[in-house]
Amino acid sequence: MRRSMLVTACAALVAAGVRCDEGGPARLDHVEPASGPNDRAVPVEIRAHALAPAVGADVGCDGRAHADVRFQATLGDHLLEEVAWQTDGNLAATVPAGLPLGTYDLHVLSPTGEELTLLEAYQVVGPGDGDAGVDGGTSCETLYASAETASSNGTTMNGSNALGPPDGMAGQVSGQWAAAGESWTFSFPASTLGGSLRMAVSLVLWTSGQYVDDRVLLESSVDGGQTWTQRFEWGVASGVTFPALRAEVGPLPAGELSAAPLAAGQGQVRLRGGGAAGPRDNFTLHIDSVALVLCP
Repeated sequence: MRRSMLVTACAALVAAGVRCDEGGPARLDHVEPASGPNDRAVPVEIRAHALAPAVGADVGCDGRAHADVRFQATLGDHLLEEVAWQTDGNLAATVPAGLPLGTYDLHVLSPTGEELTLLEAYQVVGPGDGDAGVDGGTSCETLYASAETASSNGTTMNGSNALGPPDGMAGQVSGQWAAAGESWTFSFPASTLGGSLRMAVSLVLWTSGQYVDDRVLLESSVDGGQTWTQRFEWGVASGVTFPALRAEVGPLPAGELSAAPLAAGQGQVRLRGGGAAGPRDNFTLHIDSVALVLCP
């Protein structure tokens, strides 16, 4: 049985265009091109060695096998878009527009859960001489969460690690919390900007465990949590899933504000479980930071 499953697995790889005898461990070699401007999306190819799908074989008489080619990739904390495995063992991907200038490490997560890193793999440059950067000179204000509270203390751990700017330390909420409708609320300090403002939410997060498709809602409030408005959704209804690599998600539009500057605690954001879409998902959501961005 073991030999037949291995033969079946190899056959699935051959069908996907992978050589079963490619030796050595998987590695990342370089990104081509190695740099690009931040005023537009840039298609890139991640050159690699022995980067292969995860192959599973059904135990049964028909011996069917399948190949999982779902790779994820980030530059620093920024998710790459349209990541696609190629039959030559490389990855095609797109660097999104708007990344801050600088040199970034590349992180790739394979379908088997193996994480590979290539240091200083890609440089984001400005679109021309004298470029001011991605904010175009606007005077946006970024508020990082300064307080947090969970609807069930039994599901969260190290919640204070999710406060403040990203620092590599994360709070977490674990278990079947999304199916159970648990929530995690973040409050922000006072703002200095007033008048007509656009709001957005940006989070640095990732998941571990068995997240599949339970609904998770992102909601915001500007009246201290008295009323809430849904701004984003992960799960079966939206078709959007969480990254398994540490990544920045957002900025996600969060409506407009026409008022005096927000008082401390008046601006709030919460993540709320919206129920199961089948079997309950048992997973952990790690949050490094939650930011509310206000722009004129």
